[in-house]
Amino acid sequence: MRWATLEAIHQLENPTDRTTPGRYGELGAYQFREMTWRMHTSAPFRRALDRSASDDVAVRHYEWIKQGLEQAGIKPTSYRIALAWNGGLDAAVRDSAPRAAYAYAERAANLASQLDRSAPAAVAPASVPVPVIEPLAEPRGVTGEPKIIPPPRAFPNQRFVIGTN
Repeated sequence: MRWATLEAIHQLENPTDRTTPGRYGELGAYQFREMTWRMHTSAPFRRALDRSASDDVAVRHYEWIKQGLEQAGIKPTSYRIALAWNGGLDAAVRDSAPRAAYAYAERAANLASQLDRSAPAAVAPASVPVPVIEPLAEPRGVTGEPKIIPPPRAFPNQRFVIGTN
């Protein structure tokens, strides 16, 4: 699950591996901010552009988030890891992240489930009713794989599990 989650985060953050800094100075495959980079390494921040160094720090950050979620009694799913990655660990634990972070977590969890078939799709917390969205037309893609249907944009706070029959 870790590899799939980190690859999903990479695909969302910097799929083309651009080397120019992001809007807030983020660098590398995972678009680290310097403060996050410094939490896990003493290597110069410019090393975030080196994929190997960036992968190493990504694994450390993933494990730090995972440990924080577990200490809070929260199962560290791809969804929760991505929510904490984008919205901050404290906000993920308190379930008070910005709306955009929830949408990011949904996309990351869905990508991770495609990358690792054993990982579940975006799973909402157990206390929230989880509707199954049935596709209206063409439930299967050209290759016969299930299509991922994005959640309606009118309800940005809702989290969905994508189901296929």
